[in-house]
Amino acid sequence: MVVYTMKGESPTLGGLINGLLFENGASFAACIVPHPESGCLDVHVETEEEGREVDCLRSSLLEAGEMVDCMLRNLSAHEEETMVVDGT
Repeated sequence: MVVYTMKGESPTLGGLINGLLFENGASFAACIVPHPESGCLDVHVETEEEGREVDCLRSSLLEAGEMVDCMLRNLSAHEEETMVVDGT
């Protein structure tokens, strides 16, 4: 198992990537804030194939970024539709 400490991150990111870690090959994953004042997120990752943990985390973070980008595009499209309907 490998533990990655991500400074400046919160449990919000952990909630977003936890399921993705399993989809990307983790046999075990946990996203933990060691202390509320620590200002960091510890991501524990274990894969069946040793040495693939960083690839698993990288793929999960990239997918999370794509998900957020998609949500932002949908929000922008919704805002444009709302402006047309409202006439503003």
